[in-house]
Amino acid sequence: MLRTKVPVGQLHILVVDLGDVVATEKPVLRFSEVPVGNVKRVRAVSPFCESILVPLVRANGCYQNGYHLTAAASRPLLATLVVDYANTIGANSIVHGFAGNDALRFATGVHSLSARLETVSFAEACGSRTAKNGNGITVSRNIAGASIEAGCLEQSDRPSSLTELALILDIETSMTKSIDSETHSVTFSAGTPVMLDDSPCTFETVLERLNAIGLRYGVGWYDMVEDGHVGYKSRAVYIAPGLHALVNAHRDLERYIASPQENRIKRTIDAEWADLVYKGYWYDPARATVDAFIDTLNERVNGKVWLEFGFQGCRVAARQSVRNVDDTRFATYRAGEDFGASLIDELSVLQSVPASLHPMSWALREQKLHQRSSR
Repeated sequence: MLRTKVPVGQLHILVVDLGDVVATEKPVLRFSEVPVGNVKRVRAVSPFCESILVPLVRANGCYQNGYHLTAAASRPLLATLVVDYANTIGANSIVHGFAGNDALRFATGVHSLSARLETVSFAEACGSRTAKNGNGITVSRNIAGASIEAGCLEQSDRPSSLTELALILDIETSMTKSIDSETHSVTFSAGTPVMLDDSPCTFETVLERLNAIGLRYGVGWYDMVEDGHVGYKSRAVYIAPGLHALVNAHRDLERYIASPQENRIKRTIDAEWADLVYKGYWYDPARATVDAFIDTLNERVNGKVWLEFGFQGCRVAARQSVRNVDDTRFATYRAGEDFGASLIDELSVLQSVPASLHPMSWALREQKLHQRSSR
């Protein structure tokens, strides 16, 4: 359809491969009506993992406790690759197929990198803004995960079927039904996964293997109605088995080695990071500032985490690090130890001051005094 609007000789297509959450062979996209020399294919799984997903894991990337930003985080890299290609061939406009929040993320990325390039949506170029996919469902997928929207999910009170969604994604649905479980260890260096089950691996390999394991146990599936940026509320189903496992492992190890004050601040930082990425502010200076704190803290996030995959999903079973601050000398509830007992009385008096000065506290005191005097 686009060729009717743009002369074939002036149309260039960039096909970017970001991998898939399922390690299966996918059909190659074909553009029979476009000259072969005008189609460029780029495999960008490694850059996606190194420049996007590693920072995401360090930031415990998760929007509103369900969405691991699998699609949102990929848009800045796509914008970078498209802008580079457009500059190489001297293009003036970029036509994309994104809509809603994704369109905003992609266009913001393009305009952040190049003020001269114009972005045009496919629907706008073809004169329609109401067209849907054949089954009304939109799917976005890469090595980090998949997201499913619209179609059967437009009714928020319609339960989503795991089998139905698996068919949409063309993935294996025979998950483990028994109570058997399996445990795998992930080793981190400076907040980055570097080993799986004590074998050195690239981030890409760790993610691929955890995807395969997690899919067997239904790990990382979320049906949620989120607060949108473009659009007030939107329902989607997100699947990110490997990334969910890695974020859980990293968060646990990070909490283990960090001080209580660092952990308190990091929770706020993580929420802000996810919000920035979700809303398309990847190239905003604010994200770089937030990343500076995250990177500094993660210099100490070194150690191993054991993950148990089973009927309960994925849980952290144990953790180990030489940089932890878990010292039994400064813990409570241990036999023969009562650290802090001598301070409790003084701390309790100090902590009760705001409550004792509150008007409701005075009213309660007056009521008790009145009850005593009337006896």
